[in-house]
Amino acid sequence: MKICFIGKYPPIEGGVSTQSYWILRGLASRGHTIQVVTNAFEVEDRFRMQFPEECDWAMLQLSDPVSRGSVRVWPTEPFSGARMAHIPTHNPFATKLASLATDVIRRENCELIFAYYFEPYGIAAALAATWTDRPYILQHAGSDLDRLMKCSGLATAYQEMIRRARVIITRPGLAERFLRMGVSEDALSTDMTFGLPAHVFSPNVKPADMPDLIRRLQVDPSTFDPSVQTIGIYGKVGETKGSYDLVSALGALRRNGTPFNLLAITNGWDQNRFNAALLEHGIQDRTTILPFVPNWRIPAFVRACSAVCFLERDFPILIHGPMIAREVLACGTCLVLSREIAAKQFFRDQFRNGENVLIVEDPKDVDQLSTALSIVLSEDSRASSIGANGRQISTAIESYDTAVNRYERLFEKALGRPSASPVPEEAPEPDAAPVGHPLERLAPHTSRLLNGFNAFGDGQLTNGSGSVAGAIARLDVIAVAPETNEIRREIPYFAEVVQYERARLQLSIDALRGPDRPYFSATNQITAGVPEATALSGLVPVRNQHSHIEHFQSDILAVITELQNGVVPPSAPQKSTALLMAQLPNASMTVIRINAATERLLELCDGIRTTEQVVETYRRDKAESGKDRTDSQAILAMLKTLYQKNLIVFSSLIQRETK
Repeated sequence: MKICFIGKYPPIEGGVSTQSYWILRGLASRGHTIQVVTNAFEVEDRFRMQFPEECDWAMLQLSDPVSRGSVRVWPTEPFSGARMAHIPTHNPFATKLASLATDVIRRENCELIFAYYFEPYGIAAALAATWTDRPYILQHAGSDLDRLMKCSGLATAYQEMIRRARVIITRPGLAERFLRMGVSEDALSTDMTFGLPAHVFSPNVKPADMPDLIRRLQVDPSTFDPSVQTIGIYGKVGETKGSYDLVSALGALRRNGTPFNLLAITNGWDQNRFNAALLEHGIQDRTTILPFVPNWRIPAFVRACSAVCFLERDFPILIHGPMIAREVLACGTCLVLSREIAAKQFFRDQFRNGENVLIVEDPKDVDQLSTALSIVLSEDSRASSIGANGRQISTAIESYDTAVNRYERLFEKALGRPSASPVPEEAPEPDAAPVGHPLERLAPHTSRLLNGFNAFGDGQLTNGSGSVAGAIARLDVIAVAPETNEIRREIPYFAEVVQYERARLQLSIDALRGPDRPYFSATNQITAGVPEATALSGLVPVRNQHSHIEHFQSDILAVITELQNGVVPPSAPQKSTALLMAQLPNASMTVIRINAATERLLELCDGIRTTEQVVETYRRDKAESGKDRTDSQAILAMLKTLYQKNLIVFSSLIQRETK
C-alpha cells in the first residue's frame, strides 16, 4: 500500500507521536510505503524533542532493504511573517498540511490517507481527501475528542470530518458517541490496539550513561550523583500529572536525610511553577531536568532509574490513556503508579501492589507517597524484584506484531482488497471486545432487565437496525409490548428505565436531524476559565439547544447507579426527580439532577437577556412568588456551574443584536 500519514510525529513529544512513529515503521517493514506529512518541525520548544546525537535524525525516516518498504517525512513550510502574514495573524497549519498532503498524494500516487488526532491533522486529511478523491481513516486520542470537540466553535467541523471518514478508529466504550454523530457501525473499528516493540522497550537495553547524556543535552551535571538511587519521571509536567505531589514527597524524604536523584525528562506550560516547587521543597540541587528526548531513547533512560513514577490523578479527560505505565513495565524497571492510572489499564487485574508494581492510592497524600518512594530508595533489591515481576505482565500483554497486523488489515479492508499477508485473527484485549448488538450497547439497562426475564425470544433483541434510530424503535415496542407486562409488575421502575434510556438516545436523533440547529445559537466569548461577575454582566448566557428536562416519579439516578454497579434493585425510592439531559458538542452525554430553580434559570438563558438581566429577572421572580430574593452571587455561581458543564455559553451583545 501507498499511505499518506498526516499527524504528530517526532520531534513532537507525547503518546500520539510515539504510537504513530512505531506503527508507521511496522507497516514499512511489511513493504508498504509511508509518506509522513507533518508540522512536527514547527512544534514549540517546550514540547520539542532534543536529539542528543546526529544519528537520531536518521531515525525519522526508513528505507527497508528487505521489504522495500519506506517512511519518508515531508515537513510543512515554516511560518514566515514576511511571506505568510495576515490579519489577524496565525500559523495556518491546517492549510499548509492539506496543501502539502495533496501535493504528496498526487506525486507519490498514495491510495489512502491516515490521520491521527483531529486538530489540525484530521481537518487537513478531510480537505486533501476531497481534493484528491482518496479515502481517509481517522484515529482520535483523548484530548481531541474530550476537550477540543467540547468547544462549540470547533465541533461542527469535527463532526463533518468524522462523518466523511472511511473508518474511525476508536474504543469500544466510545462507539455509541460516533453512532450519535451519524457514523455507521460498519465504519467503526474498535479492536485496534497498540503494542510496544519488544526489541526497543526491553530490560536488555543498556542503561543510559546519565553523566554522558546530561553533557550531550547541555544540562548542568552538578545535580546528578551516580552513587545514589534515582527516581525518574518523564512526560508533561502539571498538577494533574502528580508532579507537585512527587516534589512534596521527595522534599519530606530530603528533610529526613534520605539521599536520592530526581531525573525528570519534562517540560510544558507549567515548567516555571515546577521549578519554583523544587526550590520551595529544597530538592533543586538533587534534581536534573532534561529536555524531551526521542522515544527510542526512553528505554535507556528508564533502565538508568531505580524506579519511574507515573502519578497522574484527577485528570479532567476521562478517556485519556497514556502509555507510560506500559513502557516502564516493558523495560523491567520498578513502576510507582497512581491508583487512577492503575485502574485505567486493561490488565489492571494483574497488578499486585508491592510485588510487580507500587500503587499509591492518592498521590496527594504525601505520607503515603513518601512511604512508597522509601521502598525504592532504601531497598534496592526489592525495587529490582518489583521491576522484574512487572516485566512479566508486559511480556503477556504486549504484541507489536499484532498491532501492525491489525492496522495493515484495516487499511487493506478500507481499500476493498484482501490482506497481502493473511494471518490468524488474534483474540482482542479485554477492553477491546466487540461492540455488541444495538440494544445491549445503546440501552444496556433495559436490555439487561429484559434478558433477566427472557421477555423476548432468542434473537429478537438483535433484530433491526444497529443505528440509534433502530434502538429507539425497539424501545418504543418494548414500552408497550405484552411480553414486558410481567417485568412491569415485578420491577415497578422498569418503564422509567426505558424512558431514561430512550430520552438519552432521542437527543442524538434530534442532533442528527437538525444540522441547521447547532449546539449553541451563538459563539462562546470566554477565553480562559470563568471570569469574575463584573466581566460576565455584559455577556449573554445561551443554553445548549440539544438538551431537555425529563421528569420521573422515582429516583431514577439511584436506580441507574445500582444497575451500572451490577445490582438490580427490587424497587426504586419514590422521589419526584427532574433530570437535565444534554448531548454535548463532542456527542458525549451529561445527565444531572436539577431543581425548579435551575430549570427556571435555564429558561432565562435564551440568548436575549444579558447575565445582568438574567440575574435581575430571576431575583424578581423569586420576590413575586413570595420567596426572598436569591443573592446575586449565588445566581452567578449557578451560571458558572452550568457553563463549566458545557450547558451554556456566554456570547456577546453584538451577536444578540444581529439576530
